[in-house]
This record gives sequence, C-alpha cells and structure tokens, in this order.
Amino acid sequence: MRQGVLFGTDGIEWVGAHTRVPKVASAAREVDGSDKTLMPGLIDVHVHLQFDGSADFEKESKELTSPGHAAIKAVVNAKLNLDAGVTTVRDLGGMGGASIAVARAVAAGLVPGPRILAAGRALTVTGGHGHNIALSRQVDGADEVRAAVREEIRDGATAIKLIATGGVLTPGIPATFSAFTAEELEAGVREAHERDLSVAAHAIGANGILAAVLAGVDSIEHCNQLTPATAREMVARGTFRSPTICAIRGILDHADRVPEYAVEKARQV
Repeated sequence: MRQGVLFGTDGIEWVGAHTRVPKVASAAREVDGSDKTLMPGLIDVHVHLQFDGSADFEKESKELTSPGHAAIKAVVNAKLNLDAGVTTVRDLGGMGGASIAVARAVAAGLVPGPRILAAGRALTVTGGHGHNIALSRQVDGADEVRAAVREEIRDGATAIKLIATGGVLTPGIPATFSAFTAEELEAGVREAHERDLSVAAHAIGANGILAAVLAGVDSIEHCNQLTPATAREMVARGTFRSPTICAIRGILDHADRVPEYAVEKARQV
C-alpha cells in the first residue's frame, strides 16, 4: 500500500495511506519516494556554528576576526547542518551575538538553516575553560553569574551554557577542576529557569559533574568520568547527558594538528 506524508508551511500536516489523502493535497507538489527512506529531522544538542569542527578548536577560534566574521561562518555551517538532515541544533557558545543573530535570521526566513536554540556566550570563571576561545565571557560570584544570565537572555539567548569545570583545549588548567562554586551554579540555574530557559553545563570530572547535577542543570555536556552514583542521581532528576564523543576522538585522531597539552588532557579524560 502506498503511503504519503503531506508537508505544509508549518511542518507535517498529515501521514497515511494514499487512498485517504485529504483533498488539500491535490494542490501539493508530489515527490516520489520509491526506493528511498523518509526519516524525521535530526537534532544536534551541542554545536558551535561559528566553528567548522576542526580538531584544533583554539587555533580556529583565533582566526575569527569579529562577530560579523563569526556570523558568516555560522550561516554557512547552519546550511550544511540542514543539508545533512539536521533540523534543530543547540548552539552552546559563540562570539558576541553571532549565533543569536543567525538563529533570528533563520527563523525569519532570511537564510536557510535548522531551528537554532542559541546560548549566546557561555559563562566561565576568570581564567577558566574557554576564556581563550571566542565563545565565552568571564564572571565571578553569584551576583555576576546572575547578571550575566539576565544579559544573555536580554540579548536574545534561548538557552544558557555554564562552563562548570576545566577543559581539554584551555592551557594551564586541569581538565577536571571544579570552576564555579555551588552558589554560583545555583544562581545561574535559578535565573535561567525563572525565564523558562534550559541550562547546559560543560563538565568533565566526577566532582564537577556532581556539582552541576546538584545545582539543577538540565544537561551535562561531555560528562567524562561520570560515576555510577552520579549517573543514578541524573536519572532521578531527569538530567540529560550529552557525551560529545567525537570532540575528544577528533583530538586524539588528529594529534599532529593539536597542541600537545590538549592531546595529553584528552588522553586523561
């Protein structure tokens, strides 16, 4: 039996057998799907559209000259995601308001791309992970964290990213050190949740992951060195894990293109 799917301007309007197709479908353009597979749009919950996916994230970051440059790259990469079947992405940190601007442009139909939930700039502590990469802002203390969340939302962010631990691509700091205090994490989470926005936490290492989970974040990004006890806590709270496996694999598989400190930390986690 032949089956069909009717698409309208707002998405899927009907699914079923051709013998029961609604009359409105008579005006639709028909696409023959014989010998093809129709699948729902994919969702990528951790992207940085202003980057191309290079193993040396830090080097690519330093090549960005301005928020405008970042926005242009994000437009290109948004189209590549859509062409690959990805219809929703969550952008977890970028230069200035570039990702927010592109999200708005896609929503307005100005450029092609997936639906974009944009976190604006990620929040990190002074000297913390990401301070050397064009995707974060440095804040210290609960009041600064709270104000930064408000400012990102004011500027159009539709998600919030907290960098709760060290990271592989930041020199001079351990990948697993706990960055924000419990008070700082809780302040950021409360402020975002008051505005009905979800919070993603970059977290590597058992202590940092647990601190972020207890603070009430909605997802843990990377989540390397997760313990069974914390995994059970995540299940109880409904906290999602976003493992981003290809990020670490990309560094290890292309070690000759990445600073040695990053390769060594990638091996450790």
